[in-house]
Amino acid sequence: MLLVSAPEPEHPQAMGLELQSSSMDLLVLPSPLLPSAAYDSLAEALAARGVHGSVASTGPVSTPERIIERWTAQASARLRSFGAALLAHSNAGLLAPAVRASVGVEAPIVFMDAALPPADGAAALAPEGLRGHLASLVDESSGLLPPWTRWWSREEMLRTIPSGVWASIDSRCPSVPLSYFDARIRPPEEWASGNNAYLAFGDTYAEQLDFATRRAWPTRRLDGGHLEFLWQADVVADAVLNLVSAAGVRS
Repeated sequence: MLLVSAPEPEHPQAMGLELQSSSMDLLVLPSPLLPSAAYDSLAEALAARGVHGSVASTGPVSTPERIIERWTAQASARLRSFGAALLAHSNAGLLAPAVRASVGVEAPIVFMDAALPPADGAAALAPEGLRGHLASLVDESSGLLPPWTRWWSREEMLRTIPSGVWASIDSRCPSVPLSYFDARIRPPEEWASGNNAYLAFGDTYAEQLDFATRRAWPTRRLDGGHLEFLWQADVVADAVLNLVSAAGVRS
């Protein structure tokens, strides 16, 4: 099933992306819970379409403010170039508006199956229900959580991560302190009226997709799981580029 906010062309070239992508720079803001290698297949699919797609380095996860600082430093030159955009996945969606504001450029952000901060006010980095689950997993001696791939059963995770890359991703996932999820982040004012778009995989983030739709962002929904780009990198890359184009020309 596919939901779009406007008629979707069959190929990205139909929206002029063939011309734009030769100079497009797309910086992926990854989930702080995943290794950058999890996005390799998506970066390769973007490169095949003439886009310079790179994944921001998160570094050790301590506080959201520290991650914003690191990502801002990496995004600064890119977002000041023609055709540059941010692609924020999962928990990175809460931090992406602050990165854009820190750089000071109104570049498009595509939120990819991502959490969103509220239109105004502070945002929790973990919903109450998830925070309770995480408390049951933490190593009390170190304060660290197990890798994200161990938060649920392997059977459940293999519905999200293809078996062929499971071991690689599992071995590289960081252990994040539980205190990270106790932080709250306040997004920049009016961030939701910026050049934003939303790409949903399935219905996990249905509330966020509705938030985007009500604000007339370009949106698209693909059937699939939270890491659908591991299963269909080409399909996801095309959807991302269409949304970058649509978000970048909003008035």
